[in-house]
Formats: sequence, structure tokens, C-alpha cells
Amino acid sequence: MTTPLPPGLQLPADLVAVVYFCHVCEGKHTYGRDYVTETGGLPTACPNCSTPFVQEDRVLRVEADTFEGLEAKKRDLFAKRGRALPGRPKPDDPKEIKKQRIHGLEEELRRLRGGEDSPGVRLGP
Repeated sequence: MTTPLPPGLQLPADLVAVVYFCHVCEGKHTYGRDYVTETGGLPTACPNCSTPFVQEDRVLRVEADTFEGLEAKKRDLFAKRGRALPGRPKPDDPKEIKKQRIHGLEEELRRLRGGEDSPGVRLGP
């Protein structure tokens, strides 16, 4: 049995989660139904950068949503902002996600250290 949502929030009864994509730090933040019922409301600011969330930009995930439906909602939000979706889809295998993250961090370290094949970060004049 699901707990009822607080009245006055104008959310669907079959809500599973509310997803915010911060327009400043580009973080994805998901708040489940339990968060909404326990706090009695929706979050107001990004936990990473404290930028206020634009409530009209939230993506509501309901029980009937499919993966394709959620991707369409996300694509619509990014199009509304005049931006393209991030190019790297999430793999099914959790180990592959970890490998991608490690590879990205290694690339960033190489760039920051100023490897031979990358310009690196220039400090000072």
C-alpha cells in the first residue's frame, strides 16, 4: 500500500519519483515518493550548488512510465532549455558504469597534469 501524497502539491496519485536536472551544475537529482510524503513538499534547491529548482522543469516518474517514455520526457526538457541530451547513455551493466567513470577521471587527471598530448591547464601569465 502506498502512502498518500500531501494535498495541494498537484502531483499524480501514482507518482514514483520526481527528477530534477539542475540547469547550472547539470546534476541529476531524484526524489522518491517517500521523500515527498515525509517532508510534505518538494525540494526547492539543488543539493550540489544551491541553485533554486525550476519547478516547471521537473520530470515526474509515474508507475506506468516506460524507459522510452522517461527518455522522451528528459529529451523534451532538454529541448525546452535549448540543449541536447548528454551523449553517453547509461549501460545496463553496473561494472561498465564504473569503468566509464574511471576512464573519465583518468582522462581528466591526464588533462589537468598537462600530458604530452593535451594542453592541460595553464596557470599564471
